[in-house]
Amino acid sequence: MFTVDEWMNMAPQQVWIDLTAEDIQWAKQQMKGQAYSSPNSYHQIYQNWLCLRLSQRWLEEDLNTSPVPWLSMDELPSVWDVLNGFIVEVQGIRLALIPSDALEVDELRIPQEWVDSPWVADYYVSAQINLEDGWGRILGYAPHKAVKTAAQFQERDRSYCLDQHQLIDDFNVLWVEREVMPNPTPIVPDILPLGAAIAQSLITDLATIKRYSPRLDVPFGQWAALITHSDYRQSLYQHRTTPTIVRLQQWLQGQITSGWNAVQTLAETDFQGAIARGSSSSSQGERLVIDGKVSLRVQIEPVNHAAKDTASSEYRVSIRACLSQPLETAQYLSLSCSGGDEDDCQASTPNDSNLELLPLIGEAGEAFEVTLVLGEQQETVQFML
Repeated sequence: MFTVDEWMNMAPQQVWIDLTAEDIQWAKQQMKGQAYSSPNSYHQIYQNWLCLRLSQRWLEEDLNTSPVPWLSMDELPSVWDVLNGFIVEVQGIRLALIPSDALEVDELRIPQEWVDSPWVADYYVSAQINLEDGWGRILGYAPHKAVKTAAQFQERDRSYCLDQHQLIDDFNVLWVEREVMPNPTPIVPDILPLGAAIAQSLITDLATIKRYSPRLDVPFGQWAALITHSDYRQSLYQHRTTPTIVRLQQWLQGQITSGWNAVQTLAETDFQGAIARGSSSSSQGERLVIDGKVSLRVQIEPVNHAAKDTASSEYRVSIRACLSQPLETAQYLSLSCSGGDEDDCQASTPNDSNLELLPLIGEAGEAFEVTLVLGEQQETVQFML
């Protein structure tokens, strides 16, 4: 891998920004108490907060003026929960920044919402966030016209893709161009508004948590009308992030609870205490809790059944908690369960980053709670078999 200095020598025109402890603390403060629908959404929201912070520092230094997010700070998480990127307005232009934390960024992948909806931007900016080494960089930009004419549209994820070599990496060109020969304001097709009944139906359907964003589950026109409408977008966000009782039997039918992410069933060697009988007989979900600091994994399977059988009246539940970031000084992680069979709910083989309960055996309809404590923070999740 190249050092930062080596990267800078290879790309001297690009903008390099130190990612300071203050930047990280600022982003974490924005995340505090913030709702998110899945671990992937949590990561995306955090990444975009960091990118917003770095872009503000960059533009203030380059232009001596503060960029303004096109939405209020309170509204941004409702976008980032389902969509990557954001727009800032500076000196009368709209810049759409698309962050990535990939180790090597060789293309700019722009979600269609930033190109073909009322959220259209004048310019599209590729940004990279490297948390491990503590830096960010602005790789280059492309005007809207270039995106529409030169980018390759990828139907599978509704994105416009430009190779790195198609981007302009000298931002002085952009600032001068805006003064001498500004580009015309982009024109996009009208988005037909949704009726209230259709919008509510879509919100209900899209509240189910899957491995991918709900933006791909409906035609683009309907999705664009939903996501760019402030009230509809906020309603969708609330439906996807409102805490609910986790009904584990539904997992065996492929219906993962809102706020959880379906994960492949782990083998017994990877999840000690879980008696895995193959991916066909059990279901497992994962959710970040305590401000994203802990990953809670829960697996359910019918007892004495070789395949999924929702008619079974008895189930085995395995529960595991893992730290998603290192412990801070004087912190500890604890995991406990109340309800169900108390004798089966004792922490086993704890260490600094991993706790697991002995499998819980219960009958359909039984309820129990799992409580996690990390330092002075605590979160409880309610379950029903």
